[in-house]
Amino acid sequence: MAKQIANISINTERIWSQLMELAEIGKQESGGVTRTSLSPEDLTARKLLMNWMQETDLEVRVDEAGNIIGRLPRTDESITESVMTGSHIDSVLNGGKFDGPLGVLGALEAVRTIQENGIKLKRSIEVISFTDEEGARFSAGFTGSKGMCGLFGRHHLDEMVDQDGITYSQAFLQAGLNPDNYENAKREPGSIKAFVEIHIEQGKVLENGDLSVGIVTGIAGPMWLEVTI
Repeated sequence: MAKQIANISINTERIWSQLMELAEIGKQESGGVTRTSLSPEDLTARKLLMNWMQETDLEVRVDEAGNIIGRLPRTDESITESVMTGSHIDSVLNGGKFDGPLGVLGALEAVRTIQENGIKLKRSIEVISFTDEEGARFSAGFTGSKGMCGLFGRHHLDEMVDQDGITYSQAFLQAGLNPDNYENAKREPGSIKAFVEIHIEQGKVLENGDLSVGIVTGIAGPMWLEVTI
């Protein structure tokens, strides 16, 4: 019989405060947020997130693809696979405050709540913020998650160029990352048991139905193309 855990609640004021603080980084006059991948704004936000992870006593590291990972260690040493949860903190131009950050900070708050309630874990939990999920700067997103899945090669970083002529490799170096190590971010099959992400609704299905949450059964897979006519 599965062990029953009493109902517990997160600290809503704490997560709201952090969401609002993060939203100030790259804030536009329009009210939106512009925090493209590895830009000065993104680097400031990344540093803030790592500070929050460290304050939560997580084991914090940046992998070879630039993904930020905060790990809450397991108590059962015989189980090596982790549960991963998170999203991203980079944005599109004039993006929303919650698109991405809610998934990262929601995961961080869940881990804090687990710690504060003394819940022991069989598996480690890894809170992750993926690098360049949106692709707004280099017109090719999912750079961090593709690196972790082994779906992107080192040469792609030289092929991706922003509007100022800076390649992703150069942006990596400016951020203190080594593009030559990018492919080492690939995770071995079986090292991740499950991935869970909370995301703000981008339609009005839940809102129109007066529902607080929904379970996603499908997701779009964007592809960037350049067409010459």
